[in-house]
Amino acid sequence: MTKAAIFDASGFPTAFYDPSFQTVPDGAVEISDEQWQEFLGNQGARYWNGADVVVYMPPLDTLRAAKLYDLSASCAAEIMGGYTSSALGSPHLYPSRPTDQSNMQASVIRSLLPGLAPDWMTPFWCADGAGEWSRRDHSAAQIQQAGQDGVTAVLAAQDKLAALSAEVAVAATAEAIAAVIWTA
Repeated sequence: MTKAAIFDASGFPTAFYDPSFQTVPDGAVEISDEQWQEFLGNQGARYWNGADVVVYMPPLDTLRAAKLYDLSASCAAEIMGGYTSSALGSPHLYPSRPTDQSNMQASVIRSLLPGLAPDWMTPFWCADGAGEWSRRDHSAAQIQQAGQDGVTAVLAAQDKLAALSAEVAVAATAEAIAAVIWTA
């Protein structure tokens, strides 16, 4: 059995028809079931060259832009995924979404104000090694260390993004671009 398709000016399908139960409009092209399946199984990655189904390979600049977008999203996810600090004497996980980062900055700034009492403490949300979240008191030195560890984690993610972006910029093939991946 055959099918029919309408293609845009670039050869990408815009509509498919099954003549066994649909009226095929003028201008539609007859294609085999295998060709129809090839289009359906690879949407957006195949086009019609006037005689056959052809693999569509986007320009390298398009692939680079898509890869950079994915890498940036991975970087943001890593930054917002939290970080570990041993400011309290053992590793604790600190949250790092934008509000969490602002709260940490405010706590660090408060810890630097003149005239703090020697026993000054500020509570900050973190999880212990067992994964139990709670607001734990931090001294000025502890909150500053937790804040510094957060900055270090952000900078490490940004450095990784910069290095991977540089790899994408010089990648000469689609395969080389695809090979650049974000790893945790």
